[in-house]
Amino acid sequence: MTMIEVATIQPAPPGKKMGKLMTTGGEPYHVWPNDISKFQQGGRYEIEFEENEFQGRTYRKIKKAKPVVNGSNNHAARSQPMAKPNDEEWLFVRELLSVGLRTGAVAFSAHDLRTAIAMLRTVWRELR
Repeated sequence: MTMIEVATIQPAPPGKKMGKLMTTGGEPYHVWPNDISKFQQGGRYEIEFEENEFQGRTYRKIKKAKPVVNGSNNHAARSQPMAKPNDEEWLFVRELLSVGLRTGAVAFSAHDLRTAIAMLRTVWRELR
């Protein structure tokens, strides 16, 4: 099982089958509409997921999720570290985030920083 913390929740858009969760680490996971209500922004979950590749992109779909509540499953959370960006990705995110903070385009709040980091990591993957 993998541990995630949910940064944003996006219900399925019109014409699409699945909604999407974005983790605080910037990783997207797709979720069936009947399961998306089980997740909360800021919540931590142990998940099982499957990966599929389509047109050169990897998509992750959550199969099972279990909330991590008040330190329960804490051992499991420590043994499954959240995904870390590679060095090139981190340099890209760090540089653009710094510019955003200096210019005021990104506010210095936990929510805005998480959102900006997730967006920049997504841009990095799309550019690669």
